[in-house]
This record gives sequence, C-alpha cells and structure tokens, in this order.
Amino acid sequence: VDEDEPIVIEDKPKVKPEKPTSIQFVSSEKEYYGKKVRKFRFDGKVKEVKLWKDVLVGLCEMIYEKHKGEFKKVFEIKGRTRLYFVKDESKVRGPRPISTSGVFVETHFSSNDMMRRCREILDKFGYSIDHLELGFQESMAEGGEKIKVVKPKKNEDTSLSVIMKMEK
Repeated sequence: VDEDEPIVIEDKPKVKPEKPTSIQFVSSEKEYYGKKVRKFRFDGKVKEVKLWKDVLVGLCEMIYEKHKGEFKKVFEIKGRTRLYFVKDESKVRGPRPISTSGVFVETHFSSNDMMRRCREILDKFGYSIDHLELGFQESMAEGGEKIKVVKPKKNEDTSLSVIMKMEK
C-alpha cells in the first residue's frame, strides 16, 4: 500500500434476509433449538402454531379430546423437582390451560424440552412418536410453499436420543 494513497473503506451493502415461505413436515429432529415450528400434525389433524409451547398445548388439547376419561394420567408425567401438569396454575412458572380440562401445562421449557414433554405425553397415552409430525418454516429463494413428510423407518430405533434426526 502506497502511503500517499488514501485508504477507502467500503460499507457492505445491506442485504434483506429472505422471507421464509416454505413449510416442511418432519417426524423427528435431532436438535430443535433455533427451528421455527409453524404447524404440527397429530392423528390426521393439522394445527398452525407460532411457538413451541403452542405445539405442547395443542397436542395436550388433542389428547384431552380423545382421552377425557383417562386424561388425569398426565399428572404422572413430572420431573425430579418440577411438576409439568397442575390444577393450580400458581405451582408452575409458565402455565397454559389445556382446553376445558381444568389442567394447566408448564410451558417454560426450551424447544428440545417441549419435544421431550410431547414424547412423554404420547407414550403415556399409547402413541409412538411417529404419530406427531412437525412443520418447520424454511427459506426458499424462489418462493412458493412446499410440504415434505418424513416418517421414521419401521425398524428404526425410536429412543429419544435416536428418534430426533432430520431427513433432508
């Protein structure tokens, strides 16, 4: 660099992020953190959501509608020191009501923990994880909406540590 030449610093052009336009359904995902869930499908019904807690609450509501008589089994799902389902909403940090059940579900969890709760609920009521499909929003350069359904293989290990992988 010649000392007599002025140094020019160029500003980088500001680039707008692509607008997300596609929903992709997958049955399993290794890491949910940072993913934007927009829909989920359970037992043939699709529900649009904005947040991970909406998936947990929506799944609980669908389970409640199908299993009203035995819904009290959700109280068996709890952590070492935390309650996940309560009648008294003051007992949890992020309570959300489950339809007209009189039960509140804790929603103060990470996205990965939300999916662990969904898995526990499904297990408790006799469903496998492949009954739940998630719709993630992705960016597409050309726009348009695309739905891709991915299910775990029949002989695939469905333990929580293995179930969560995404096919692309």
